[in-house]
Amino acid sequence: MNVFEKVKTLLEGVECRHVSHEPTYTSQDSANARGESLDSGAKALLMKVGEEFVLIVMSATRKVDSKMVKDYFKVRSLRFATPEELLEMTWLVPGSVP
Repeated sequence: MNVFEKVKTLLEGVECRHVSHEPTYTSQDSANARGESLDSGAKALLMKVGEEFVLIVMSATRKVDSKMVKDYFKVRSLRFATPEELLEMTWLVPGSVP
């Protein structure tokens, strides 16, 4: 079962719609592709927090606060996953994380 099928299964019974579009690299591009305002969406960021990978889901209108994330997880290092790490862990490319 691929990621899309897993998400569909998890959303069974939840009112939602499926919008197909090319990968988008900004929250604004994603909102435009959905035909909605920026504040109606969320963004998912795969980050390496210390030695662990964490998926951070937050409002599309916000920017990640690195200091807050480091303080919350009590770590000193924080970075975005590389495209290779993202593909290996999720089978997705940048711009296509649901």
